[in-house]
Amino acid sequence: MSPLRSNQIILKDGRRLGYGEIGDPGGSPVFYFHGFPGSRLEIELVSHYLEETKMRIIAPERPGFGLSDFKKGRTIGEWPDDLLQLAEDLGLDQFAVLGLSGGGPYALACAWKIPARLTSVVIVCGLGPVDDAEMLRQILWLNRFGLSVARKSVILSDRLVSLAAIFIRHFPEKIIEHLLKRMPSPDQEVLNPPGVREILSQSFREAVRFGYRGPAREVILYSRPWDFRVEDIRMAVDLFYGEEDTIVPSIFGKRLEKMIPRCQASFFPHEGHFSLILNQWQAIIEKLI
Repeated sequence: MSPLRSNQIILKDGRRLGYGEIGDPGGSPVFYFHGFPGSRLEIELVSHYLEETKMRIIAPERPGFGLSDFKKGRTIGEWPDDLLQLAEDLGLDQFAVLGLSGGGPYALACAWKIPARLTSVVIVCGLGPVDDAEMLRQILWLNRFGLSVARKSVILSDRLVSLAAIFIRHFPEKIIEHLLKRMPSPDQEVLNPPGVREILSQSFREAVRFGYRGPAREVILYSRPWDFRVEDIRMAVDLFYGEEDTIVPSIFGKRLEKMIPRCQASFFPHEGHFSLILNQWQAIIEKLI
């Protein structure tokens, strides 16, 4: 398996868009949308699963994350426009999209805006609209607090995220240790190997490589009404959720299943947030290609 390859393109508005690539260069193309906080480095979590699979995984970084320039006032619904420019640069007419956790809304935006270009859409433990109080109550208190603050005050949210970015940049291992203590046993098991935690630490640190503005804007976007309606998605979407997930509880998947007209959802009773993508990767691949 070839190592992760990192690159950038220049978009039409002059911004740089960073991305990572791994897998078979001639394989079926899949755009992987990283979680939060996250970066292109996140795809190394699944690198060893690709040895027997003809897949080409490309992980673009959203504005303000990793190697991608910040874009003031961006929206979730604008993301497919950046993605199409990357696809054009790579010579890809059609491709699949996989949205993990905080990348879920961006995969849904692609299903809504550019369905003709997509071969499949898969959401794994993906965040949905957070306009329901009952759903928010089931999220880890730290995430719930951050989303609640972002909904009420952009200024206060920016200050909180800027402080969090300092810790993420300098102490990502401590943050992961803190999360581990509050995660269900399936997540603790898959995150125990030092190599896995190292990949996550590097991905977290890379997310704030050039500052906090990208993640700060992301929290605002998550917390408020999106600029497109999930109910208007007309292509088929596959959902995967772990019933023991405390970061993005399965209630998000159950709600999205009702909102998306053509949707097939799979719920796994003994999987958490991180364990889901690692333990169920084969099932995810089958839906992608």
